[in-house]
Amino acid sequence: MLLTLVLIASFTPLIIGNAPRATAATCTGGGWSDLHWKSDSPNVKDGKYIGPGGHAEVEFKWTAPKGAKRGDSFELDLPEQLRSVDTGPIVLQDENGAVVATGKWVGNKFVITLTGFQEINFDVNGSAYVSVAWNTNKDFTGDLVFNGCGNGKLPGEYKHHEGGLFHDDSKIGEYIGFDEKTGNHKIQWSVGIDSRQHQNEHTDRKVRVTDKAPKGWQFTCDFNDNNGYAPVYVSSFIQKGQPATRHVIYNANGHPQGGQREGFTNINAENDRVDGFQPGNHYKIFCSSSEVTVEFPYGLYEQSAPVLTITAVTKEAPQPGSNVINKAMIDNVGVEGSVRFPSAGGLGRGKRGGFTVEKNVVGTEEDKAREFTFDYKCTHPSYPKGERDKNGQVTVRNGSVVHVMGLEKNLKCTITEITPPSEKGKKLTTSWVVFDADKNVKIVSAASMFEFTVDELFKEATQILVTNKYERETGGFRLRKMAHSSDEAGNLIDQESKFQTAIKDKTFSFPYICTLPEVNGKEGEKRQGTIKLKNGQTSSDVTDLPIGTECTVTENTDGLDIDDYQHKKVSWLGRDGTQNGATGYTFTITGKPDSIAQYTAVNIYDPKEKPKPETGGFTLKKEVKGLEDDKSFKFSWICNGDHGTTPTRGETTLKNGEEYKVDGLPLESTCRVAETNASVSGYNHSLKWFIDGKPATPIPGGTIVMVNPRSKDKPELVVTAVNSYTPVVPPVPPTTTETTTTTTTTETTTESTTSTTTPTEPTTSSSTTTTTEPTTEPTTSSSTTTTTTEPTTSSSTTTTEPTTSSSVPPTTTTSEPTTVPTTTTTESTTTSSSVPPSTTTSPSTSTTTPKIPPIIPIPIPIPPAPQPVPPAPHPTPSVTTPPVATPTTQASTPQKPDTQQRELARTGASVIWMLLAAVLLAGTGGVIVYFASSKKRR
Repeated sequence: MLLTLVLIASFTPLIIGNAPRATAATCTGGGWSDLHWKSDSPNVKDGKYIGPGGHAEVEFKWTAPKGAKRGDSFELDLPEQLRSVDTGPIVLQDENGAVVATGKWVGNKFVITLTGFQEINFDVNGSAYVSVAWNTNKDFTGDLVFNGCGNGKLPGEYKHHEGGLFHDDSKIGEYIGFDEKTGNHKIQWSVGIDSRQHQNEHTDRKVRVTDKAPKGWQFTCDFNDNNGYAPVYVSSFIQKGQPATRHVIYNANGHPQGGQREGFTNINAENDRVDGFQPGNHYKIFCSSSEVTVEFPYGLYEQSAPVLTITAVTKEAPQPGSNVINKAMIDNVGVEGSVRFPSAGGLGRGKRGGFTVEKNVVGTEEDKAREFTFDYKCTHPSYPKGERDKNGQVTVRNGSVVHVMGLEKNLKCTITEITPPSEKGKKLTTSWVVFDADKNVKIVSAASMFEFTVDELFKEATQILVTNKYERETGGFRLRKMAHSSDEAGNLIDQESKFQTAIKDKTFSFPYICTLPEVNGKEGEKRQGTIKLKNGQTSSDVTDLPIGTECTVTENTDGLDIDDYQHKKVSWLGRDGTQNGATGYTFTITGKPDSIAQYTAVNIYDPKEKPKPETGGFTLKKEVKGLEDDKSFKFSWICNGDHGTTPTRGETTLKNGEEYKVDGLPLESTCRVAETNASVSGYNHSLKWFIDGKPATPIPGGTIVMVNPRSKDKPELVVTAVNSYTPVVPPVPPTTTETTTTTTTTETTTESTTSTTTPTEPTTSSSTTTTTEPTTEPTTSSSTTTTTTEPTTSSSTTTTEPTTSSSVPPTTTTSEPTTVPTTTTTESTTTSSSVPPSTTTSPSTSTTTPKIPPIIPIPIPIPPAPQPVPPAPHPTPSVTTPPVATPTTQASTPQKPDTQQRELARTGASVIWMLLAAVLLAGTGGVIVYFASSKKRR
């Protein structure tokens, strides 16, 4: 922008100063209408001419009145904000090349003058366009009002920008126009120098600029070619907002000074003084027609913005709409600029009998430069075929008109366009429009040929407008966005996973840039944009891209990671296959016109690795009390951390005094420690837990305690399980008791033996009892009772035989292990004798099982039998009470826990029955004694 301002400032004051004063318009030759900015005008955006810098092209239609004659003229007057860009005189011709009118600039007026064509044609009209440029240095926004032989206004906007302080190395040019005084067409070139980039320490900061004239042009060193001012000069910007200072350079130290110049002619000292030139040593200009060189021997101030201005001239009028390119060197840096030449032109037409063909081309400049050929064939329906026919061929260019005259009335004509081949990737559309004498549209057709009937000779010509529209075949594309998460094996996880919730609000950004195909050998236009999508979305179509356009889509990689997931890669899916997207996806618009290709960007995410938790542990220790066995105790533990984590399990076995270290446990976890096999048969057992030597409270049941692992850098956590054991005292086992009772009188001896056996566990003990007593009269009384109970492994049998002699054989009782039911036998024998009572001896042997306390037998006394009251006065005989035998001690082993109480119950019942039997025996004995005594007395 700074360089543009310098360029404009270099010539605007001169043009403003030379602008002619407005005079009354001359309109005898007609007038103008339908004023508008030309459709392909440069520097026109959205129908508005935008400044500063650059020209624009304004177009209008014109009409000559019936009474006009050769030499009559009319004019278009510019608004004060604009100036003319003179491209030289223009000629307005008809389709046959006949000159209808001419046009040229007179100051800020464009004047069109009629020729002799007006005198031999009727309804003469045409169109014209000219180039204009800004003629102001003040802000302007509004309508630009045109006057003269017509009225019209066009929108324009001029923004006056304050000069900046810096510009890059660059070059621009501007076509000033045609100078009638010198006959030169002029371009003013400006070379901007970035002082900051040319602080060359190795050359003492010297800077050199060289520019060579482009082909067909010369640099001018003549002051007369620039209105008396220097055609080549330097300028400096030193402070923002200040105008450029001409002929001054700030050296590397920031000091301003003028310079020297060579090769100039016709120097105007007065204009030099007004323009501010001053000699000095800060620059040297060497000027010639082919090359301009400027040296800055003391460097350039970094805070300045120097510009070199050069004027180029040529006598040959530039081709309207063409470009000229020029390159300059700043030290070893090349800068290039170009100028597009403004154009002016138009056409005229007049009517005669026949028809006219006007060509309009919509397309590129190359398309417009073509020639288009039409064949026509005309026949008369009233004459034989060929007799009155008239055939021919015409060639027409864009914007021109061909008039086929001399055709008879009522001829029926067919006109056909020989359509040139269309370029690959372009689409051609042809339309035909026919106007009547009143310029109303009569027929519109899209065919390749047209039929019509010729009007009366020398009357109105049929006007045919043929438009060829060249459009590039276009296509487009759209984007679709997909995102997935992969597991460790790289397999895609279900769409409804936790990942889809995390990704749903994420917006992805896709910048794209598309390069259109080359046009006339020049690089194609670039179009770019950005598409934003969320997962699962599809973009709107990007359209109007010519076939052959190459596009590259990339994904903005900033911030692709999301909560708990990190971005892994992006791949692209499209009709051209799959391509990994390290640098984006490049594709070409192909296929049928107006087709839309879809490409999918697929992002793959990996779950983020969560940091491993800090670990610790504890030590298990075992203590046992009251048990001599070297028993192993089993321990297990399970540690649960945060919700969703995997529990840590383990187990071990310990003996008394052993310990086991458990580690690798998450510090935030809680562990359940349990002991599972503490019971020992024959012992009562208790378990107590201690943590770091202090009692710990277990959960109900006592075998489980809760522990929190402790970090390795803290004192060791010791969990101790203490088991205490005490022996179990078994219940008293059942015994076998044998009692022998002997009663002796003078005549009768009574002997009673009772044997009771209760089942017990098998033992190795035995008991033997022997009784010997004399008898006189054997009287035997026997009573036997047998009881059967559950089978055991013990059997006891006692047999007693009565004797009738004074010497009674011993009675033997044997007890030995068997597997048959136990039998209890009770026998009672009574013998009457006068022999004195005998003595009874009962030996016994007992065996005790180790570690079981001995069982102490309890003697059971038998009460004496009741005595009847004897009758007085008889003396009562002496009666001896039978002695009670000492109970036999039976060997015993511990009973099984589930049978002890049943055995005790049976033992108690046996004792009661023994007591009842003794009472009955004693009573029976007393009765017998009483009756015996009574008998003696009688």
